[in-house]
Amino acid sequence: MRYFYTFSVFMLLLCSSCTYYFTNSRANRFNRQTPDFIPSFEQRPTPLPLEKRIQLDIPLIEQWAKRELGKRPKKHDKRGEPKIMIAKLLLKKDIKKTNDYIQSLVPWGNGGSSWKFNKKGDYDFDEINLINLLYLLEDQPDVLYPETAKHIAEVLIIENGHKPKTRTPKTLGIIRDTENHILMKEVSRYLKNQWLYKHKQSDEAYDNTKNGLEDWLYKHLVELEETGFYEFNADPYIGYTLIPLLTLQAFAKTPKIKLKARHVLDLANWDYALGSLSFRKFSPFRRRLENAKMTALNDYPHTSFFQAWMNLFENQATFNLAQLPHNRHMAYMGLILPYQLPNSIVDFLENRPEDYFIKIGHGLRASPEVYSGGQSFLLSAGGVQRGKKSQIVARATTLFLEDGALDLKDCFHSKGKGEMKTWNNTGVYHHFACSNAPFHIPANYKAANEKDGWKIFNPLANNPLRVAIYEENRFGLLVLFPTWEGTSNELLEKIIKANPYALDLSHSFRFPNETTLSYDLHAPKNRWVIKSVDGKKVNRKYDKWPRWIGAPAPKTP
Repeated sequence: MRYFYTFSVFMLLLCSSCTYYFTNSRANRFNRQTPDFIPSFEQRPTPLPLEKRIQLDIPLIEQWAKRELGKRPKKHDKRGEPKIMIAKLLLKKDIKKTNDYIQSLVPWGNGGSSWKFNKKGDYDFDEINLINLLYLLEDQPDVLYPETAKHIAEVLIIENGHKPKTRTPKTLGIIRDTENHILMKEVSRYLKNQWLYKHKQSDEAYDNTKNGLEDWLYKHLVELEETGFYEFNADPYIGYTLIPLLTLQAFAKTPKIKLKARHVLDLANWDYALGSLSFRKFSPFRRRLENAKMTALNDYPHTSFFQAWMNLFENQATFNLAQLPHNRHMAYMGLILPYQLPNSIVDFLENRPEDYFIKIGHGLRASPEVYSGGQSFLLSAGGVQRGKKSQIVARATTLFLEDGALDLKDCFHSKGKGEMKTWNNTGVYHHFACSNAPFHIPANYKAANEKDGWKIFNPLANNPLRVAIYEENRFGLLVLFPTWEGTSNELLEKIIKANPYALDLSHSFRFPNETTLSYDLHAPKNRWVIKSVDGKKVNRKYDKWPRWIGAPAPKTP
Protein backbone atom coordinates (compact mmCIF):
# COMPACT_ATOMS: atom_id res chain seq x y z
CA MET A 1 0.00 0.00 0.00
CA ARG A 2 2.83 2.40 0.82
CA TYR A 3 4.41 1.66 -2.57
CA PHE A 4 1.14 2.44 -4.33
CA TYR A 5 0.68 5.67 -2.37
CA THR A 6 4.22 6.91 -3.06
CA PHE A 7 3.98 5.97 -6.71
CA SER A 8 0.66 7.79 -7.07
CA VAL A 9 2.08 10.93 -5.48
CA PHE A 10 5.08 10.74 -7.78
CA MET A 11 2.85 10.62 -10.85
CA LEU A 12 0.74 13.52 -9.63
CA LEU A 13 3.84 15.63 -9.15
CA LEU A 14 4.62 15.21 -12.81
CA CYS A 15 1.12 15.42 -14.26
CA SER A 16 1.44 18.95 -15.64
CA SER A 17 4.44 17.84 -17.68
CA CYS A 18 2.65 14.81 -19.14
CA THR A 19 3.46 15.87 -22.69
CA TYR A 20 6.92 14.53 -21.96
CA TYR A 21 6.77 12.10 -19.03
CA PHE A 22 3.64 10.17 -20.03
CA THR A 23 4.19 9.78 -23.77
CA ASN A 24 6.72 8.19 -26.10
CA SER A 25 7.36 11.40 -27.99
CA ARG A 26 6.54 15.08 -27.86
CA ALA A 27 7.40 15.83 -31.49
CA ASN A 28 3.76 15.45 -32.59
CA ARG A 29 2.78 18.14 -30.08
CA PHE A 30 5.24 20.67 -31.41
CA ASN A 31 4.91 23.28 -34.14
CA ARG A 32 7.24 22.01 -36.86
CA GLN A 33 7.41 25.24 -38.84
CA THR A 34 10.70 25.42 -40.71
CA PRO A 35 13.01 27.79 -38.82
CA ASP A 36 14.17 30.83 -40.73
CA PHE A 37 17.09 32.03 -38.64
CA ILE A 38 19.63 29.22 -38.88
CA PRO A 39 23.01 29.57 -40.64
CA SER A 40 24.85 26.79 -42.40
CA PHE A 41 26.82 24.54 -40.07
CA GLU A 42 28.80 22.78 -42.80
CA GLN A 43 32.12 24.58 -42.46
CA ARG A 44 34.22 23.85 -39.37
CA PRO A 45 37.87 23.14 -38.58
CA THR A 46 39.20 19.61 -38.87
CA PRO A 47 39.02 18.04 -35.41
CA LEU A 48 42.30 18.20 -33.55
CA PRO A 49 43.95 14.88 -32.64
CA LEU A 50 43.55 13.79 -29.03
CA GLU A 51 47.17 14.53 -28.16
CA LYS A 52 46.82 18.10 -29.36
CA ARG A 53 43.59 18.64 -27.44
CA ILE A 54 45.23 17.42 -24.24
CA GLN A 55 48.19 19.72 -24.75
CA LEU A 56 45.91 22.76 -24.94
CA ASP A 57 45.17 22.51 -21.21
CA ILE A 58 47.19 19.82 -19.41
CA PRO A 59 46.53 21.49 -15.99
CA LEU A 60 42.81 20.82 -16.43
CA ILE A 61 43.41 17.11 -17.07
CA GLU A 62 45.93 16.96 -14.24
CA GLN A 63 43.28 18.14 -11.77
CA TRP A 64 41.55 14.78 -12.29
CA ALA A 65 44.69 12.70 -12.78
CA LYS A 66 45.90 13.69 -9.30
CA ARG A 67 42.76 12.41 -7.61
CA GLU A 68 42.71 9.11 -5.80
CA LEU A 69 40.95 6.05 -7.12
CA GLY A 70 39.41 3.49 -4.82
CA LYS A 71 36.77 5.48 -3.00
CA ARG A 72 33.12 4.80 -3.66
CA PRO A 73 31.70 7.75 -5.60
CA LYS A 74 29.68 10.03 -3.39
CA LYS A 75 25.97 9.84 -4.00
CA HIS A 76 24.88 12.36 -6.61
CA ASP A 77 28.50 13.17 -7.52
CA LYS A 78 27.95 13.07 -11.25
CA ARG A 79 31.61 13.80 -11.90
CA GLY A 80 32.56 10.34 -10.60
CA GLU A 81 35.58 8.10 -10.91
CA PRO A 82 35.62 7.42 -14.68
CA LYS A 83 36.86 10.95 -15.34
CA ILE A 84 39.77 10.21 -13.00
CA MET A 85 40.53 7.01 -14.90
CA ILE A 86 40.40 8.83 -18.22
CA ALA A 87 42.72 11.59 -16.99
CA LYS A 88 45.30 9.20 -15.56
CA LEU A 89 45.46 7.15 -18.74
CA LEU A 90 45.43 10.16 -21.06
CA LEU A 91 48.49 11.50 -19.23
CA LYS A 92 49.94 7.95 -18.94
CA LYS A 93 50.10 8.08 -15.15
CA ASP A 94 49.60 5.05 -12.90
CA ILE A 95 48.82 2.93 -15.96
CA LYS A 96 49.03 -0.52 -14.37
CA LYS A 97 47.44 0.58 -11.11
CA THR A 98 44.53 2.17 -12.98
CA ASN A 99 44.00 -0.88 -15.21
CA ASP A 100 44.11 -3.20 -12.22
CA TYR A 101 41.62 -1.02 -10.40
CA ILE A 102 39.19 -0.93 -13.32
CA GLN A 103 39.35 -4.72 -13.66
CA SER A 104 38.46 -5.07 -9.98
CA LEU A 105 35.27 -3.04 -10.29
CA VAL A 106 31.69 -4.24 -10.44
CA PRO A 107 28.72 -1.98 -11.23
CA TRP A 108 27.73 -0.06 -8.11
CA GLY A 109 24.15 0.81 -9.11
CA ASN A 110 21.39 0.89 -11.69
CA GLY A 111 20.77 3.07 -14.69
CA GLY A 112 18.05 5.67 -14.88
CA SER A 113 16.84 8.32 -12.48
CA SER A 114 17.35 7.71 -8.79
CA TRP A 115 14.32 8.15 -6.55
CA LYS A 116 12.68 6.51 -3.53
CA PHE A 117 12.30 3.10 -5.17
CA ASN A 118 15.48 3.26 -7.26
CA LYS A 119 17.95 4.55 -4.71
CA LYS A 120 20.91 3.07 -6.57
CA GLY A 121 20.02 4.83 -9.80
CA ASP A 122 22.26 7.28 -11.69
CA TYR A 123 24.84 4.63 -12.61
CA ASP A 124 24.50 5.80 -16.24
CA PHE A 125 26.42 8.96 -15.30
CA ASP A 126 29.40 6.64 -14.89
CA GLU A 127 28.50 4.45 -17.85
CA ILE A 128 28.71 7.21 -20.42
CA ASN A 129 32.19 8.16 -19.22
CA LEU A 130 33.29 4.53 -19.18
CA ILE A 131 32.20 4.40 -22.82
CA ASN A 132 34.38 7.44 -23.48
CA LEU A 133 37.30 5.73 -21.75
CA LEU A 134 36.73 2.61 -23.87
CA TYR A 135 36.80 4.50 -27.16
CA LEU A 136 39.26 7.32 -26.46
CA LEU A 137 42.02 4.79 -25.76
CA GLU A 138 40.77 1.99 -27.98
CA ASP A 139 43.92 2.07 -30.13
CA GLN A 140 46.37 2.24 -27.22
CA PRO A 141 46.51 -1.32 -25.75
CA ASP A 142 49.64 -0.44 -23.80
CA VAL A 143 47.62 2.21 -21.94
CA LEU A 144 44.13 0.68 -21.79
CA TYR A 145 44.84 -3.01 -21.60
CA PRO A 146 42.70 -5.27 -23.82
CA GLU A 147 41.45 -7.20 -20.79
CA THR A 148 40.51 -3.88 -19.16
CA ALA A 149 38.59 -2.77 -22.24
CA LYS A 150 36.81 -6.14 -22.31
CA HIS A 151 35.86 -5.76 -18.63
CA ILE A 152 34.46 -2.28 -19.26
CA ALA A 153 32.38 -3.41 -22.24
CA GLU A 154 31.13 -6.72 -20.87
CA VAL A 155 30.79 -5.99 -17.14
CA LEU A 156 30.78 -2.29 -16.30
CA ILE A 157 28.47 -1.15 -19.09
CA ILE A 158 25.21 -2.67 -17.89
CA GLU A 159 22.94 -1.58 -20.76
CA ASN A 160 22.44 -4.82 -22.68
CA GLY A 161 20.56 -5.89 -25.78
CA HIS A 162 18.88 -3.79 -28.39
CA LYS A 163 15.67 -2.56 -26.74
CA PRO A 164 15.87 1.03 -25.50
CA LYS A 165 14.71 1.67 -21.95
CA THR A 166 13.07 5.08 -21.89
CA ARG A 167 11.02 4.64 -18.72
CA THR A 168 11.99 5.66 -15.21
CA PRO A 169 12.94 2.51 -13.25
CA LYS A 170 10.37 1.14 -10.80
CA THR A 171 7.44 3.12 -12.24
CA LEU A 172 5.75 0.12 -13.89
CA GLY A 173 6.78 1.49 -17.29
CA ILE A 174 4.39 4.42 -16.99
CA ILE A 175 6.68 7.41 -16.52
CA ARG A 176 9.23 8.42 -19.12
CA ASP A 177 12.74 8.95 -17.81
CA THR A 178 14.40 12.34 -18.02
CA GLU A 179 16.05 13.45 -21.23
CA ASN A 180 19.63 13.21 -20.05
CA HIS A 181 19.15 9.72 -18.58
CA ILE A 182 17.63 8.39 -21.80
CA LEU A 183 20.55 9.72 -23.82
CA MET A 184 23.22 8.45 -21.43
CA LYS A 185 21.69 4.96 -21.25
CA GLU A 186 20.93 4.52 -24.93
CA VAL A 187 24.17 5.98 -26.26
CA SER A 188 25.99 3.63 -23.87
CA ARG A 189 23.91 0.70 -25.13
CA TYR A 190 24.48 1.63 -28.78
CA LEU A 191 28.24 2.05 -28.45
CA LYS A 192 28.59 -1.06 -26.30
CA ASN A 193 26.90 -3.07 -29.06
CA GLN A 194 29.16 -1.46 -31.62
CA TRP A 195 32.25 -2.47 -29.63
CA LEU A 196 31.01 -6.02 -29.05
CA TYR A 197 30.13 -6.44 -32.73
CA LYS A 198 33.67 -5.52 -33.65
CA HIS A 199 35.30 -7.77 -31.05
CA LYS A 200 32.94 -10.81 -31.07
CA GLN A 201 33.21 -12.11 -34.62
CA SER A 202 30.46 -9.85 -35.90
CA ASP A 203 27.66 -11.47 -33.92
CA GLU A 204 24.50 -10.03 -35.47
CA ALA A 205 22.90 -9.70 -32.03
CA TYR A 206 25.15 -6.66 -31.59
CA ASP A 207 24.61 -5.24 -35.07
CA ASN A 208 22.72 -2.01 -34.38
CA THR A 209 21.78 -1.70 -38.06
CA LYS A 210 19.88 -5.00 -37.90
CA ASN A 211 18.64 -5.27 -34.33
CA GLY A 212 16.52 -2.11 -34.52
CA LEU A 213 18.45 0.04 -32.06
CA GLU A 214 19.95 2.28 -34.70
CA ASP A 215 16.55 3.02 -36.23
CA TRP A 216 15.18 3.97 -32.81
CA LEU A 217 18.20 6.13 -31.98
CA TYR A 218 18.03 7.95 -35.30
CA LYS A 219 14.34 8.77 -34.76
CA HIS A 220 15.12 9.96 -31.25
CA LEU A 221 17.79 12.30 -32.60
CA VAL A 222 15.37 13.62 -35.22
CA GLU A 223 12.90 14.43 -32.44
CA LEU A 224 15.59 16.37 -30.55
CA GLU A 225 16.50 18.13 -33.78
CA GLU A 226 12.92 19.26 -34.36
CA THR A 227 11.87 20.15 -30.84
CA GLY A 228 15.06 21.08 -29.05
CA PHE A 229 15.60 19.86 -25.51
CA TYR A 230 12.63 19.38 -23.22
CA GLU A 231 15.04 20.15 -20.36
CA PHE A 232 15.95 23.42 -22.08
CA ASN A 233 18.81 25.38 -20.51
CA ALA A 234 18.67 22.86 -17.64
CA ASP A 235 21.10 23.66 -14.85
CA PRO A 236 23.05 21.38 -14.46
CA TYR A 237 21.43 18.76 -16.71
CA ILE A 238 22.20 20.41 -20.04
CA GLY A 239 25.78 19.25 -19.50
CA TYR A 240 24.71 15.64 -19.00
CA THR A 241 22.60 15.86 -22.14
CA LEU A 242 25.47 17.24 -24.20
CA ILE A 243 28.01 14.63 -23.06
CA PRO A 244 26.24 11.58 -24.58
CA LEU A 245 25.61 13.53 -27.78
CA LEU A 246 29.29 14.46 -27.95
CA THR A 247 30.18 10.83 -27.27
CA LEU A 248 27.87 9.57 -30.01
CA GLN A 249 29.16 12.15 -32.49
CA ALA A 250 32.72 11.12 -31.68
CA PHE A 251 32.48 7.33 -31.84
CA ALA A 252 29.43 6.21 -33.86
CA LYS A 253 30.57 4.36 -36.98
CA THR A 254 27.36 4.87 -38.96
CA PRO A 255 27.62 8.21 -40.81
CA LYS A 256 23.93 9.13 -40.50
CA ILE A 257 24.01 8.71 -36.71
CA LYS A 258 27.26 10.66 -36.38
CA LEU A 259 25.95 13.49 -38.57
CA LYS A 260 22.55 13.67 -36.87
CA ALA A 261 24.16 13.81 -33.42
CA ARG A 262 26.41 16.60 -34.66
CA HIS A 263 23.45 18.55 -36.02
CA VAL A 264 21.55 18.26 -32.74
CA LEU A 265 24.65 19.64 -31.01
CA ASP A 266 24.99 22.44 -33.57
CA LEU A 267 21.37 23.51 -33.07
CA ALA A 268 21.73 23.47 -29.28
CA ASN A 269 24.87 25.54 -29.60
CA TRP A 270 23.13 27.98 -31.93
CA ASP A 271 20.49 28.44 -29.21
CA TYR A 272 23.27 29.21 -26.73
CA ALA A 273 24.93 31.71 -29.08
CA LEU A 274 21.65 33.59 -29.62
CA GLY A 275 20.88 33.76 -25.89
CA SER A 276 24.28 34.69 -24.48
CA LEU A 277 26.75 37.57 -24.55
CA SER A 278 30.46 37.14 -23.86
CA PHE A 279 29.83 33.69 -22.35
CA ARG A 280 27.20 34.97 -19.92
CA LYS A 281 23.63 33.74 -19.94
CA PHE A 282 20.57 34.17 -17.71
CA SER A 283 17.66 32.45 -19.41
CA PRO A 284 14.63 30.53 -18.14
CA PHE A 285 15.28 26.82 -17.71
CA ARG A 286 13.54 23.57 -16.85
CA ARG A 287 14.49 21.51 -13.78
CA ARG A 288 16.02 22.19 -10.37
CA LEU A 289 13.75 24.78 -8.79
CA GLU A 290 16.28 25.12 -5.98
CA ASN A 291 18.54 26.92 -8.46
CA ALA A 292 16.06 29.77 -8.80
CA LYS A 293 18.07 31.95 -6.41
CA MET A 294 21.30 31.68 -8.38
CA THR A 295 22.44 35.06 -9.67
CA ALA A 296 25.80 34.26 -11.30
CA LEU A 297 25.76 34.92 -15.03
CA ASN A 298 28.60 32.51 -15.89
CA ASP A 299 27.57 29.51 -13.77
CA TYR A 300 26.03 27.57 -16.61
CA PRO A 301 27.32 24.19 -17.86
CA HIS A 302 26.92 25.07 -21.53
CA THR A 303 29.22 28.03 -21.04
CA SER A 304 32.08 25.81 -19.92
CA PHE A 305 31.71 23.62 -22.99
CA PHE A 306 31.83 26.72 -25.18
CA GLN A 307 34.99 27.94 -23.52
CA ALA A 308 36.65 24.59 -24.22
CA TRP A 309 35.42 24.58 -27.82
CA MET A 310 36.70 28.10 -28.41
CA ASN A 311 40.14 26.90 -27.29
CA LEU A 312 39.89 24.07 -29.80
CA PHE A 313 38.75 26.44 -32.54
CA GLU A 314 41.58 28.89 -32.02
CA ASN A 315 44.02 26.05 -31.34
CA GLN A 316 45.31 27.99 -28.35
CA ALA A 317 44.43 28.54 -24.69
CA THR A 318 42.07 31.52 -25.06
CA PHE A 319 40.47 30.43 -21.79
CA ASN A 320 42.36 28.98 -18.84
CA LEU A 321 40.06 26.02 -18.35
CA ALA A 322 41.84 24.83 -15.22
CA GLN A 323 40.91 28.10 -13.52
CA LEU A 324 37.28 28.36 -14.57
CA PRO A 325 35.12 29.30 -11.57
CA HIS A 326 32.34 26.86 -12.52
CA ASN A 327 31.78 23.51 -14.23
CA ARG A 328 35.38 22.57 -15.02
CA HIS A 329 34.25 18.95 -15.38
CA MET A 330 32.11 20.02 -18.35
CA ALA A 331 35.01 21.91 -19.94
CA TYR A 332 37.10 18.77 -19.45
CA MET A 333 34.72 16.68 -21.57
CA GLY A 334 34.44 19.43 -24.17
CA LEU A 335 38.22 19.48 -24.45
CA ILE A 336 38.91 15.76 -24.87
CA LEU A 337 36.04 14.87 -27.26
CA PRO A 338 36.55 15.81 -30.92
CA TYR A 339 33.47 17.95 -31.62
CA GLN A 340 34.33 21.34 -33.17
CA LEU A 341 32.05 24.36 -33.33
CA PRO A 342 30.99 25.28 -36.87
CA ASN A 343 32.54 28.43 -38.31
CA SER A 344 29.16 30.17 -38.46
CA ILE A 345 28.59 29.93 -34.68
CA VAL A 346 32.12 31.10 -33.88
CA ASP A 347 31.68 33.98 -36.30
CA PHE A 348 28.41 34.94 -34.60
CA LEU A 349 30.16 34.98 -31.21
CA GLU A 350 33.16 36.97 -32.40
CA ASN A 351 31.38 39.29 -34.85
CA ARG A 352 27.88 39.65 -33.52
CA PRO A 353 25.31 41.16 -35.90
CA GLU A 354 24.44 44.79 -35.44
CA ASP A 355 20.89 43.85 -34.58
CA TYR A 356 18.70 40.77 -34.26
CA PHE A 357 15.44 39.76 -32.64
CA ILE A 358 14.63 36.12 -31.95
CA LYS A 359 11.88 34.15 -30.24
CA ILE A 360 12.39 30.51 -29.25
CA GLY A 361 9.45 28.21 -28.57
CA HIS A 362 9.66 25.17 -26.29
CA GLY A 363 6.26 23.59 -26.83
CA LEU A 364 3.23 23.03 -24.65
CA ARG A 365 3.17 24.35 -21.07
CA ALA A 366 6.76 25.54 -21.36
CA SER A 367 8.40 28.95 -21.30
CA PRO A 368 9.57 30.78 -24.41
CA GLU A 369 12.86 32.58 -24.75
CA VAL A 370 12.90 36.06 -26.30
CA TYR A 371 16.06 38.01 -27.14
CA SER A 372 16.89 41.38 -28.64
CA GLY A 373 20.59 41.41 -29.38
CA GLY A 374 23.33 43.45 -30.97
CA GLN A 375 27.09 43.88 -31.02
CA SER A 376 27.39 45.21 -27.47
CA PHE A 377 24.12 44.22 -25.78
CA LEU A 378 21.64 41.42 -25.21
CA LEU A 379 18.18 41.98 -23.80
CA SER A 380 17.04 38.64 -22.40
CA ALA A 381 13.45 37.87 -21.36
CA GLY A 382 13.15 35.98 -18.10
CA GLY A 383 10.37 33.69 -19.23
CA VAL A 384 7.47 32.31 -17.26
CA GLN A 385 7.03 29.76 -14.51
CA ARG A 386 4.08 27.47 -15.31
CA GLY A 387 3.59 26.17 -11.78
CA LYS A 388 5.85 24.07 -9.60
CA LYS A 389 5.00 20.87 -11.44
CA SER A 390 6.31 22.32 -14.70
CA GLN A 391 9.83 22.32 -13.19
CA ILE A 392 10.50 25.62 -14.96
CA VAL A 393 12.54 28.39 -13.37
CA ALA A 394 11.74 31.90 -14.60
CA ARG A 395 14.50 34.49 -14.45
CA ALA A 396 14.69 38.25 -14.32
CA THR A 397 14.39 40.12 -17.59
CA THR A 398 18.01 41.18 -17.96
CA LEU A 399 20.13 43.54 -20.03
CA PHE A 400 23.64 42.26 -20.70
CA LEU A 401 26.25 44.81 -21.75
CA GLU A 402 29.89 44.51 -22.72
CA ASP A 403 30.87 45.62 -19.23
CA GLY A 404 32.16 42.38 -17.71
CA ALA A 405 29.31 42.01 -15.19
CA LEU A 406 29.19 38.47 -13.74
CA ASP A 407 26.28 38.80 -11.31
CA LEU A 408 22.68 39.84 -11.76
CA LYS A 409 23.00 42.75 -9.32
CA ASP A 410 25.43 44.42 -11.74
CA CYS A 411 22.93 44.38 -14.61
CA PHE A 412 19.81 46.36 -15.42
CA HIS A 413 17.04 43.87 -14.67
CA SER A 414 13.50 43.33 -13.42
CA LYS A 415 12.42 40.25 -11.55
CA GLY A 416 8.71 40.91 -11.90
CA LYS A 417 6.18 41.45 -9.16
CA GLY A 418 5.92 38.95 -6.32
CA GLU A 419 7.52 35.53 -6.13
CA MET A 420 9.12 33.74 -9.07
CA LYS A 421 6.13 31.42 -9.44
CA THR A 422 3.89 34.41 -10.29
CA TRP A 423 6.10 35.98 -12.95
CA ASN A 424 5.40 36.32 -16.63
CA ASN A 425 8.68 37.93 -17.67
CA THR A 426 8.16 37.55 -21.42
CA GLY A 427 7.75 41.29 -22.08
CA VAL A 428 10.68 41.74 -24.48
CA TYR A 429 10.50 43.08 -28.00
CA HIS A 430 13.10 44.57 -30.29
CA HIS A 431 15.08 47.12 -28.19
CA PHE A 432 12.34 47.06 -25.56
CA ALA A 433 11.40 45.41 -22.29
CA CYS A 434 8.49 45.95 -19.92
CA SER A 435 7.73 44.48 -16.52
CA ASN A 436 5.08 44.75 -13.83
CA ALA A 437 7.86 45.75 -11.41
CA PRO A 438 10.52 48.49 -11.63
CA PHE A 439 13.92 47.82 -13.18
CA HIS A 440 16.97 47.49 -10.95
CA ILE A 441 19.68 50.00 -11.81
CA PRO A 442 23.24 48.80 -11.03
CA ALA A 443 25.07 50.87 -8.43
CA ASN A 444 27.90 51.75 -10.82
CA TYR A 445 25.60 53.41 -13.37
CA LYS A 446 24.42 56.99 -12.91
CA ALA A 447 21.79 58.66 -15.05
CA ALA A 448 23.06 61.25 -17.50
CA ASN A 449 19.61 62.92 -17.61
CA GLU A 450 16.25 62.37 -15.97
CA LYS A 451 12.77 63.88 -16.23
CA ASP A 452 9.14 62.84 -15.78
CA GLY A 453 10.09 59.38 -14.52
CA TRP A 454 12.57 58.74 -17.34
CA LYS A 455 16.30 58.24 -16.87
CA ILE A 456 18.89 58.07 -19.65
CA PHE A 457 22.13 56.13 -19.22
CA ASN A 458 25.29 56.12 -21.32
CA PRO A 459 26.60 52.79 -20.03
CA LEU A 460 29.52 52.05 -22.36
CA ALA A 461 32.46 54.32 -23.04
CA ASN A 462 32.99 55.26 -26.69
CA ASN A 463 29.75 53.55 -27.64
CA PRO A 464 26.57 55.30 -28.86
CA LEU A 465 24.28 52.88 -26.98
CA ARG A 466 21.76 54.63 -24.74
CA VAL A 467 19.53 52.94 -22.17
CA ALA A 468 16.27 54.61 -21.18
CA ILE A 469 14.56 53.48 -17.96
CA TYR A 470 11.06 54.51 -16.89
CA GLU A 471 10.53 54.17 -13.16
CA GLU A 472 7.20 53.76 -11.45
CA ASN A 473 6.14 51.69 -8.46
CA ARG A 474 3.67 49.64 -10.48
CA PHE A 475 5.86 48.80 -13.49
CA GLY A 476 9.04 49.52 -15.37
CA LEU A 477 10.18 50.04 -18.96
CA LEU A 478 13.63 49.63 -20.47
CA VAL A 479 14.27 50.94 -23.98
CA LEU A 480 17.49 50.65 -25.99
CA PHE A 481 18.85 53.08 -28.54
CA PRO A 482 21.99 51.33 -29.85
CA THR A 483 23.03 53.96 -32.44
CA TRP A 484 21.88 57.23 -30.92
CA GLU A 485 23.92 60.10 -32.36
CA GLY A 486 22.51 63.05 -30.43
CA THR A 487 22.85 64.07 -26.80
CA SER A 488 21.20 62.28 -23.91
CA ASN A 489 19.01 65.30 -23.28
CA GLU A 490 17.83 65.32 -26.89
CA LEU A 491 16.88 61.66 -26.58
CA LEU A 492 15.04 62.29 -23.34
CA GLU A 493 12.99 65.08 -24.87
CA LYS A 494 12.11 62.99 -27.92
CA ILE A 495 10.93 60.10 -25.73
CA ILE A 496 8.76 62.41 -23.62
CA LYS A 497 7.34 64.11 -26.70
CA ALA A 498 6.42 60.73 -28.24
CA ASN A 499 4.87 59.59 -24.96
CA PRO A 500 2.82 62.45 -23.48
CA TYR A 501 0.80 62.06 -20.31
CA ALA A 502 -2.24 61.10 -22.36
CA LEU A 503 -0.44 57.88 -23.36
CA ASP A 504 -0.65 55.31 -20.57
CA LEU A 505 2.84 53.82 -20.34
CA SER A 506 1.53 50.89 -18.34
CA HIS A 507 -0.15 49.69 -21.54
CA SER A 508 1.75 51.16 -24.49
CA PHE A 509 4.98 52.85 -25.56
CA ARG A 510 5.83 54.85 -28.66
CA PHE A 511 9.37 55.09 -30.01
CA PRO A 512 10.43 58.52 -31.26
CA ASN A 513 10.04 57.22 -34.83
CA GLU A 514 6.37 56.51 -33.92
CA THR A 515 6.64 52.70 -33.83
CA THR A 516 4.10 51.86 -31.13
CA LEU A 517 3.94 48.80 -28.89
CA SER A 518 1.07 47.68 -26.69
CA TYR A 519 1.42 45.14 -23.91
CA ASP A 520 -0.35 43.51 -20.99
CA LEU A 521 1.89 43.63 -17.93
CA HIS A 522 -0.33 41.09 -16.19
CA ALA A 523 -0.70 38.68 -19.09
CA PRO A 524 -1.76 35.12 -18.25
CA LYS A 525 0.95 32.49 -18.24
CA ASN A 526 0.16 31.21 -21.71
CA ARG A 527 0.45 34.58 -23.47
CA TRP A 528 3.34 36.77 -24.58
CA VAL A 529 3.22 40.09 -22.71
CA ILE A 530 3.55 41.99 -26.01
CA LYS A 531 0.11 42.46 -27.63
CA SER A 532 0.60 44.50 -30.81
CA VAL A 533 3.09 46.43 -32.93
CA ASP A 534 1.76 49.53 -34.70
CA GLY A 535 -1.77 48.31 -34.08
CA LYS A 536 -1.18 44.86 -35.60
CA LYS A 537 -1.81 41.99 -33.22
CA VAL A 538 1.08 39.60 -32.67
CA ASN A 539 0.96 35.84 -32.09
CA ARG A 540 0.96 35.68 -28.32
CA LYS A 541 0.30 31.94 -27.91
CA TYR A 542 3.86 30.83 -27.32
CA ASP A 543 2.86 27.26 -26.52
CA LYS A 544 2.54 26.87 -30.29
CA TRP A 545 5.50 28.97 -31.36
CA PRO A 546 7.93 27.10 -33.60
CA ARG A 547 11.39 26.42 -32.30
CA TRP A 548 12.66 29.67 -33.80
CA ILE A 549 10.95 32.80 -35.04
CA GLY A 550 13.73 35.07 -36.16
CA ALA A 551 14.92 37.43 -38.80
CA PRO A 552 16.99 40.59 -39.06
CA ALA A 553 15.55 42.84 -36.41
CA PRO A 554 12.70 45.25 -37.18
CA LYS A 555 13.75 48.84 -37.71
CA THR A 556 13.39 50.96 -34.60
CA PRO A 557 15.81 53.64 -33.41
